Amino acid sequence: MKKMIELRNLFLFSLLFMLLGCQATTGYYRGALAPSDTVASLPDETGIVRHWEDLYAVVDYSWRQDGKKWIIDGVFKFSDRTRGMMARVDDFDLKFFFLNQEQRVLEYFDLVWVAGAQLNREADFSHTVVLPEGAAAVSFGYEGKLVDEEGFVEKVWKLPLRAAE
Repeated sequence: MKKMIELRNLFLFSLLFMLLGCQATTGYYRGALAPSDTVASLPDETGIVRHWEDLYAVVDYSWRQDGKKWIIDGVFKFSDRTRGMMARVDDFDLKFFFLNQEQRVLEYFDLVWVAGAQLNREADFSHTVVLPEGAAAVSFGYEGKLVDEEGFVEKVWKLPLRAAE
């Protein structure tokens, strides 16, 4: 009985810690400046497949409008370079950013998270969002850890730059 109470308390403490951690990082990138090579304009037409590619990540995506909501659908995969040079992914988080005219982050969310997988994995995604007021462009970004054949871990990231506080 005592062990059951200890496990329950550990679970509740862990849950509380995770919830507080999520709340603390919700606005982390708001106001940050997106690198210009990651910026794409908002779509004038829906249903057209767009392509975004970087040294480590490739995203093919399209937009659909449903009333005031927008639906972004697509597929994420690792780039040919990444699949050729690394053995597996330890942890990789692809993020999506709404930007204003100055390429500063208005809102963002995690789009795809991959952990403990081979690099040939593709991940489909579909997210429904409300376009934030003032949104003029979008951007993708990521952070993660990739592992080579010898077990060396390479930390990779491409994220909007936050101003010094």
